[in-house]
Amino acid sequence: MSTQVEQGVIDEMRMKAIQSFGRDALKNGGITHVWIGSKFYALSVDAVDIEVILKRSLEKDNLTRFARNLIGNGLIFAPETVLGLKLDLNGTKEKQLMESFNMTFKLVTARMAEPWLQLDALYKLLPYQRTFEKNKEILRRFVNEIIKEKRKQIKDNIKIDTGDTKSIKSFLELHIVSSGVDGRFSDEELLEESLVILLAATNTSAVGFHIALKNLFGAVNTCSILVQLPQNMIPYLKSESTYP
Repeated sequence: MSTQVEQGVIDEMRMKAIQSFGRDALKNGGITHVWIGSKFYALSVDAVDIEVILKRSLEKDNLTRFARNLIGNGLIFAPETVLGLKLDLNGTKEKQLMESFNMTFKLVTARMAEPWLQLDALYKLLPYQRTFEKNKEILRRFVNEIIKEKRKQIKDNIKIDTGDTKSIKSFLELHIVSSGVDGRFSDEELLEESLVILLAATNTSAVGFHIALKNLFGAVNTCSILVQLPQNMIPYLKSESTYP
């Protein structure tokens, strides 16, 4: 319980920091700046400026190279959605997976934030590198085993039971099926794409979703507005008819 409380305090501090940057930017014509470790970033809160920036600057920051050590060349924590698998968090194997997931995430983010860890030659001499490689291998081996099993199930035309979501194919299953008989996606490519989604979802969709829910639970009027807004914009939502 204490760990959850501490994490909640940290999350709240992060949100307050983001709000502070936003207010600072609004006072300065929609732009401000921040240092993260040794990296300087310009922050914009103006929608028009952001649209121009995103259209003209598509390159990722150089710090993403640290994540590449884990995810490879994937382009894009919901194991059931991504892999079509339900995890038993009380199981030994699943517990080890979660611990490895947590450790690799901490090591990657530490390298992004701490300049002295960003030199590859130095990092390889530190115990962090061995810990990272050990946990990375656990993650990749786990996902790779699932990929091979899914391929076999689909090839043998075995119905894949996913419980409540049995009518919905996972990201992994869709990729394997779309590969066709020629196997357009290799096991390594599927592994990299799956790892990217597993990692990205924890830091974006999942966190954002929970923050939104937390705020909505404390604002009943806002919930009503959010229900009415799409109904006003899309007339057929007001009726009981199905989507066209």
